[in-house]
Amino acid sequence: MLQRLLLALVTLACLVTPSYAQKDKKAKDAGPGIAHIKLKGSLTDGPGGMPNPLTGSSGDTLRSVQDRISKATKDADVKALVLHMEGFAADWTEQQELRQSLAAFRKAGKKAYCYLETATMGGYLVATACDEILVPPVGGVEIPGIRFAMSFYKDAMEKIGLKGDIVPLGDFKAAGEPFSRNKMSDANRKQWDKLADDYYEIAAETIASSRKGFDVAKAKAAIDVAMYTPKAAVAAGLVDKIGYPDDQLNEIKKTLNDEKLIVRKDYGKSKDELDLSNPFALLKMLNPPKEAKLNDKPKVAVIYANGAIETGKSSFGMMGESMGSTTMVELINKAAAEPSVKVIVLRVDSPGGSALASDLIWKATVDAKKPIVVSMGSVAASGGYYISCGADRIFAEPGTITGSIGVISMKIVTGGVFE
Repeated sequence: MLQRLLLALVTLACLVTPSYAQKDKKAKDAGPGIAHIKLKGSLTDGPGGMPNPLTGSSGDTLRSVQDRISKATKDADVKALVLHMEGFAADWTEQQELRQSLAAFRKAGKKAYCYLETATMGGYLVATACDEILVPPVGGVEIPGIRFAMSFYKDAMEKIGLKGDIVPLGDFKAAGEPFSRNKMSDANRKQWDKLADDYYEIAAETIASSRKGFDVAKAKAAIDVAMYTPKAAVAAGLVDKIGYPDDQLNEIKKTLNDEKLIVRKDYGKSKDELDLSNPFALLKMLNPPKEAKLNDKPKVAVIYANGAIETGKSSFGMMGESMGSTTMVELINKAAAEPSVKVIVLRVDSPGGSALASDLIWKATVDAKKPIVVSMGSVAASGGYYISCGADRIFAEPGTITGSIGVISMKIVTGGVFE
C-alpha cells in the first residue's frame, strides 16, 4: 500500500508543471502591509501538527500561531492584523493563550481585526481579543453556554456478557464509571457541575472584559440567548459589523489611510509546515531531515508531554497521541546532558495513564539537575500532574484541568461472553 502511495505521489509530481510565481513572492510582499492569518478547524498543542480529518485538526499548532502573531507584533512593516476564522474551535487554554498574544499585538499600538465566518464559543472568545469583529451577512454567532456529555456502556456490555470490574480509590475517581454504571454517580455529577460553572464564569468574564458596554451579568444574559443572526449579534454588541473579507480589508486600508497596503496571506507561516496540497509533502514527511547540530548559545529546551501516559515509546495513531515513558525519559536526559540547554520547559497536556510510566518520567525530571518549568495545557490531570511534580515552577491557565491524582483498578470480565 505504501509503495503504491509513493508511486502515485512521484507520478503526480512528475505531471505537475513547476510554478515560478513563488520567486517573486518575497519581492511583492516587501513594504507596509496587513498580516493575514487564517485559523481553521482546531489547533494541536505540540511541536508540529498534521491535518487530521477525524479530530478536525488543521495541522496548525498553538505555538506556531502564537509565533506568527508575535512576529507581526515586532514587524515594523505590519500595520494591522486580520484573523480570518473558518469554523475555528479553540479549547479553554488555547483561548487564553491566543488572547494573550493578541493583547501583546494591540499593546504595540497596532489594531487587530477578526473575520468570523461562523462563531462557536471557543472561536468567539478568541475573536473578542480583537479591536473589531466582522461576520458575513449569512453567518451568525453561536455561544450556547457550557455542556458536558458522558457515555455509559454498562447496559450494552451486559447484552454480550461483559462486565466492568472497577475499584476506585475515592468517591470522585470516576474514570471507570462508564464501564460499571448506567448513569453518573452523585460525586461525579457534582464535580462536572462545578467545572461547568467555572467555565461559564470564565466565558462571561472574558466577554465582559473585552466587549464595550458589557459587564458579567450582561455577558451571561447574552450566553443564555445563545443563537444570534448577524443583525441580532450587532444589535446585542457581540460583533461590530456585517460584511465580507474584502470589505474588511478595504476598510482597514482606508482607516490607515494607505490604499497601497499589501495583504500578506498566510503571514509568518513556516516553510517547514506540511502542506498536503504539495505532491512532495508526504515524501518529505517520510524522509525527515537530520537533526541539526546545536551551537553553543544558551537555550531553553521545550519538551511536549502530550497524550495518555504509557510505558514504552510514544506513538501517534488515528485516535490520538500517547506519551511513552521511554521516549520522555530519553528526551529529558538528552536535554539535561546538553551543555547549552539552561532550562527545560515541560509542556503538559495529558489526562494521565499508567502510574508506573508516570513515575519513570517524574524520576527523570528529578534527576535532570537543571531548572524545569512546567507549562500546563488543557489537561494535566492524574499522571499529567504526577510528572509535573518534580518541576521548580508550575504554570496553568484559568481553564486548565489539573490535580486529581487518583487510582482506579479496572478490568473487563469476559466470562459471560464465553458462556
